[in-house]
Amino acid sequence: MVAIAYELARFVWHLLQKNVAYQPQTMQA
Repeated sequence: MVAIAYELARFVWHLLQKNVAYQPQTMQA
């Protein structure tokens, strides 16, 4: 179950990183 949550979080994080190109004001770690 943990592995599935980790893969889902990584997928969402990847989408957020792609959105950074459109929204530079987003928070960057």
